[in-house]
Amino acid sequence: MIYISRRVDYSFFIVLMAAIFFSCKENGIQSQIPKPELHKIDEIVIVRDTRFRILDYHLEKSIFLAYDAITKSFIIIDSKGEINQEIERTGEGPNEYNSNLLSGAFNEKEGGYFLQSSNELLWYNEKWEVNKRWRFSSFFNVVFYGGPKTKTPYFFLNDATYPQVLPSFYSNFKIPIEEVEPTLSSGNLLEVFDPSDGSLTWKLPIDFGSFSPFNPEDKEFDLTQVFFLDDDQKLLRLTFDNSLTIGIYDLTRDFELVKYVQIVEQNLDDKGKGKTVGLYPADDSGYILLRYSGISEVQLEKKKSNNEDYFPLADPSLYKFYFLDKDNMLSPPISFPENFDPNAELILLEKGKILMREKDKEDEESTYSSYAVFEFRLH
Repeated sequence: MIYISRRVDYSFFIVLMAAIFFSCKENGIQSQIPKPELHKIDEIVIVRDTRFRILDYHLEKSIFLAYDAITKSFIIIDSKGEINQEIERTGEGPNEYNSNLLSGAFNEKEGGYFLQSSNELLWYNEKWEVNKRWRFSSFFNVVFYGGPKTKTPYFFLNDATYPQVLPSFYSNFKIPIEEVEPTLSSGNLLEVFDPSDGSLTWKLPIDFGSFSPFNPEDKEFDLTQVFFLDDDQKLLRLTFDNSLTIGIYDLTRDFELVKYVQIVEQNLDDKGKGKTVGLYPADDSGYILLRYSGISEVQLEKKKSNNEDYFPLADPSLYKFYFLDKDNMLSPPISFPENFDPNAELILLEKGKILMREKDKEDEESTYSSYAVFEFRLH
């Protein structure tokens, strides 16, 4: 009896210690999970009758580069929302362009602005005079109706005067990857234009098997690139909308793969069934993901019965931010701000700070555009 009693006590002790161990382990894991918060820290109101799109932000000068498709002009806006400059450069003159522009950006190293189409790169100085004009022939002839929609993707190598530019590779703008012949690209994903010698070269050897269970020739293959080009750290952080893998590539070594980062689908609110639509740096080692969850047909019918103009892609409640730290720990989801437009421009101001456009007021003629600056803070 005594032996049995001690055995029961000993068994109970083992179970108790195991419970304490797993509880402590679980609590330890929970304590490691990043818990960021999204804070609105500033507001900007820009008075203008016509709709424009912000393309880029100059951190040192605290100014924005925007494009107005109605007036076909570029606009320089300060951090208080004042329009400092407006310039129109379409035409056949020496300081003009007649190509369909896709993107624009500040040249933060040498000053001025970069404007880009599928077959031309222009470098304007501060007075909007052409410093250099380069022409090339990209494999993809991308067309954006209504003028440039995004920042020109470029980076500088070492002490180079001219940047390396990605001619037709833009985040969230799908290119028909499956149409690229492997013999043409040698298994590489994108073209890089080098203005110093006028070369256009295929780079970034891509293993689609790391991003998708399908091959480009499969009818189920469906990938749209989402990336952040980090000119400071000379890294490309690349994923795709239907992928839970992030590839990190070294720009100084011809886009050599550094490592893959894998996101566990069960840690996502959408359980991996949504899409990644944004990738931003949060700090020197963390990322901010923006995911779109989508909606079922049943839910969509219910929404439309209450509002016939309901459009899922414009619904902020279907978007969630996540913070992914250096140890690949994923934060709980952070709701997208309710009154802001997830389809408008989201401009990275600096690491962890993003500019978002407020939704236009319904049944009201807009004479201004409202923006807010949001900051991700860890606690």
